[in-house]
Amino acid sequence: MNVFLCLRCNKPSVALLSIFVALLACFTACTPKNQALSIPEFPLSQASIANALQESGLPWAVKESYSPQGFTPPNTFTLYMDDLQIGFLSSAGVDGERAVFISFLAYFGESPYIIAYNPPREDWEEIIIFLTLLCGGFDNKHQVFDYFNSEIDTVTRHLIAPPPGWIPGLSTGHYFEEGTIWERVINNTYFHITIGRPVGSQNEYFRAIRVFSDSDIFGLPEQ
Repeated sequence: MNVFLCLRCNKPSVALLSIFVALLACFTACTPKNQALSIPEFPLSQASIANALQESGLPWAVKESYSPQGFTPPNTFTLYMDDLQIGFLSSAGVDGERAVFISFLAYFGESPYIIAYNPPREDWEEIIIFLTLLCGGFDNKHQVFDYFNSEIDTVTRHLIAPPPGWIPGLSTGHYFEEGTIWERVINNTYFHITIGRPVGSQNEYFRAIRVFSDSDIFGLPEQ
């Protein structure tokens, strides 16, 4: 009799335990780390870009672009590191599709590339995280960089012809003598990163980044 009563008393406990396990599994599956990154409103605002810069850890600032001639491409911002202007960021949104483009300034003549701050390898992770946050829709902010980091050293490099009039050993200045492009579609979003190595250097630098969700709308120009 006592055994029977004990078994009857345990039945609600077993049921409650089952409910608790189910709720715990649901809670674990719904935690923020398993959610896709939110997609900001496009075209991007200066505030959205500044927030992504802060979260990525990049020591950059963003300002609205201004042209003394009065012509500035729409939705274009200037990127700064300290007082150095390092590049431009533009974005577009069409029918729910989105695109982000970054071009870094490359100085020729007497100024070395490092002064122009084409981003070196030690900054690549934060930059790709920055773009991942800006575009949104990825599993987490490291998803794109994990692919990039595992593949970039296996991508074929190609030589780039010197600028017109360049005479080896006599001409001064710098140019990219070797380049490569990393391309990949991740979560239906296309990444296209152009990388270059300046003449006489063993280091590589980012030159431009294009990210878009629809190639028919934002496709790359023919090379």
